[in-house]
Amino acid sequence: MSVGNSKFFDVGLFAEAHYNVDLFSSNMYLMQVLAGAIGDYEQLQVEYEAAIETGDWDLIEAKESEIKICEGNFAVASVMLDYWEKVYS
Repeated sequence: MSVGNSKFFDVGLFAEAHYNVDLFSSNMYLMQVLAGAIGDYEQLQVEYEAAIETGDWDLIEAKESEIKICEGNFAVASVMLDYWEKVYS
């Protein structure tokens, strides 16, 4: 067995600690992704609406693309959440 193997600690106190640290770090990563995506999404919505008001079509298209990227981040976070719920339930 190598140290990098996720099943290094199969039983005992260290196995439980390994599980808890893995779950904690997964949740922290997910929260970081979501917090960043939500903040970016809100800002992009404001910029998109401003671009619509000014009629700047190049900026509108750019903001639409950036909004789609943020929505993709939400989709990735959703898939990660589903995966972790299956693994840790």
